[in-house]
Amino acid sequence: MFRCAPVPTATSFIEAPTALSLALGYLGNRRSRLEASVYQNVGDRSSLSLTFSQDTYWQTNYQRRQYQLQYNTQLGKVGVNLFATQALDTSNHASRSFGLSLNLPLDFRRQQQASFDLRHENGHYSERASLNGGLLDSRLSYNTALTNDNQGRKSAALSMAYQGSQASIGMGYTEASDYRSLSLNASGAVLLHDEGVAFGSHLGETMALVHVPGVPGVGVQNTPAARTNAEGYALIPYLRPYRLNNLVLQTDDLSPEVVIGNASQQVVPRRGAVMKASFNAEHVSRLVLTLLQANGAPVPFGAQVVDADGVTLGVVGQAGQALVSARRAGHQQIQVIWGGAGDDVCQLSIDPQALEQDGGYRLKTLNCPLPQAGASAALPDEKPQETLL
Repeated sequence: MFRCAPVPTATSFIEAPTALSLALGYLGNRRSRLEASVYQNVGDRSSLSLTFSQDTYWQTNYQRRQYQLQYNTQLGKVGVNLFATQALDTSNHASRSFGLSLNLPLDFRRQQQASFDLRHENGHYSERASLNGGLLDSRLSYNTALTNDNQGRKSAALSMAYQGSQASIGMGYTEASDYRSLSLNASGAVLLHDEGVAFGSHLGETMALVHVPGVPGVGVQNTPAARTNAEGYALIPYLRPYRLNNLVLQTDDLSPEVVIGNASQQVVPRRGAVMKASFNAEHVSRLVLTLLQANGAPVPFGAQVVDADGVTLGVVGQAGQALVSARRAGHQQIQVIWGGAGDDVCQLSIDPQALEQDGGYRLKTLNCPLPQAGASAALPDEKPQETLL
């Protein structure tokens, strides 16, 4: 059975593409988008926002404007969202909707949530109840939903997805009264840049290329699957254009021998841009030295540990222990200085790479005798005993 619909008429060759596009429901590629938002906090747990957007399209006079008002608040553990939307086009066709969303976290980390959505649009209601969450640091996600759409059709759906650092896979199953569907998908992204190739699970319109030189496996907050590759690059999709985006590295899992001076950057990208964000990383040897005087007593609290250039490497704490960051490789000279006038000095020669490592720290107990007059102190011939903290 075929149904005929009136086709918008055109009065000129210029208007013909517009009329044809509207008749076929195809608007072509978007030419431009204007968007403006106003956001206001209301008390400690609520906010109000108003958003306006306007889209224009190539080879057509068609324009679409949308106004949306949202109110968000928190009632105990339940998140509440109220919204109202109105869309207008150049043909003065209006579409109005309003709705309510409720979100209830099921665990303290808010990785599992139950939600309920109610929406009214052009005289019809639709409802949706869902349960969703994430596992494996949110790299594995799941979603189950029961839906009653604005035509009265009911359906149930289940989906799962896994995001790896270089690709993502997923599956979905949906069942309704008149159909069933099963889907499998896999996706990935490849970005060529001036120093090589970066892979990712998704390719967004606006992205960031994070670079932590020489440090693989570094994650980025709010992007669970992202990890730097062997060259230290990671692809971060879905940045917000023309807005402030925070790129924060996850440093909790880094080796103690990797030091990142500033693990956070803020970028404001243009739409469609790829922003490069470089972080300074340094490899050091973390030493836990237990320093003893010639009489076996610990070196006094507050003694300074300096290198051959006089740069402070650490400070002696309780029981003669000092956490020292050695930035040089191979044998090197260090000095331990204490006393009111800094008169008590001893010199040591160490090779950080030769020390035993435990949990990312290199541990050693060293005797630190006072130097003799006219001579500098040296390491004792006898191998000192190593102690663990």
